[in-house]
Amino acid sequence: MSYSRTYRNSNGVGAYRRNRNEGRNEGQAATGIQAEQPQQEETAAPSLERVNRRDGFTMFRPDEKKRAHLTEMARQEEEQANAHREARRVRRVHERPARVGGSTGYNTVINQKQKAVTSASKGLEMQKKREKWQQEKREREERELQEKKAKARAQVARVGCEIFRAFLTLHTLT
Repeated sequence: MSYSRTYRNSNGVGAYRRNRNEGRNEGQAATGIQAEQPQQEETAAPSLERVNRRDGFTMFRPDEKKRAHLTEMARQEEEQANAHREARRVRRVHERPARVGGSTGYNTVINQKQKAVTSASKGLEMQKKREKWQQEKREREERELQEKKAKARAQVARVGCEIFRAFLTLHTLT
């Protein structure tokens, strides 16, 4: 139940309106029988009425249909959430231990792994061999170049000596 403050409607000397029927009865003659009838209706009606005004406060009674509908919806949503949680729950695996890997033995598996490692390292070995071959080729070319230079120097020296000899012979003749 919720309460709220109502404002004072004065119809004279500080009178409060207690319910909807009270204002209608004020205009009528206030005889004892007529004044008591609304009071009896008032006491019988509160179970049916949702709004009850009293002493400057208004009491709103909850709507039972709406409340029942909301509680039913909440129950259904909770059931759906629980079903969803149950469907997504991680379950234990119950499996008997068994041999895995087929019919291959331990030694066979070790040999296969060693072959895989060596085949993977073959690429590295090939790269090292290629680098070594290129280095040898460079060294060979460098040696050949040095030999050619030495031969050229020797030839120049030989030719130079011949020219020098020819020069000397020319100068000595004159």
